[in-house]
Amino acid sequence: MTDVPKQPRIRARVTNEVVDYPHGLLKSAAWWMHERLKKACEGDASKEGSTLDCVALLTLTAFTLEGYANALGWHRLRAAPEQWERFEKQRTRDKIKELARCYGLSLDWNKRPFSTLSDLIDARNTFAHPKAAPAPNPERIIEGTHDELVRMLRNHKADYEKWVEWDFVNRAYLDVEAAWEALREASGVHPLELCSGGSQSIEALERIEADGTATRL
Repeated sequence: MTDVPKQPRIRARVTNEVVDYPHGLLKSAAWWMHERLKKACEGDASKEGSTLDCVALLTLTAFTLEGYANALGWHRLRAAPEQWERFEKQRTRDKIKELARCYGLSLDWNKRPFSTLSDLIDARNTFAHPKAAPAPNPERIIEGTHDELVRMLRNHKADYEKWVEWDFVNRAYLDVEAAWEALREASGVHPLELCSGGSQSIEALERIEADGTATRL
């Protein structure tokens, strides 16, 4: 076994200018879940647990949307910490509006892809702050056969259930990606500028001797 030479102790200037963008990880996770669900809902894969996968895709897509907004916001405001802090505290919808205004992009919240973003944000807020939701009109006098009334009761669905179906989560995933491309292209920021990375360095200044004295290098 080769002995490893003992390294001298040094005093050094260490720099770490790495920037981590978590939206990339979230985007990859959302893509993976979307592909999994697509095989189940449009292909011949097992549909077991698909509703739970829809919840996961919905959550990941909503987080990815905010990650996109924060990535562009930080890139634009990184030299102005106070402005970035103000931006970061805003609601996701307001962040998107501010970015679009800064980049001269006209948004139509009544048309896709941005109309879907409003629904996605509402869904995200519903699941981020879950609350009991009693059925509306808990008691009514209505007419029908016994079987008709039973079917009516059995067909009751919570409002949030419309957001955990394939049609919606698929549309949300695709429209978030379309909205992101529109914002990024309007910003003129290259995709590689929003990838995690950066420079690191170690500059040796002094060698620390055994007696504790320092020798400049």
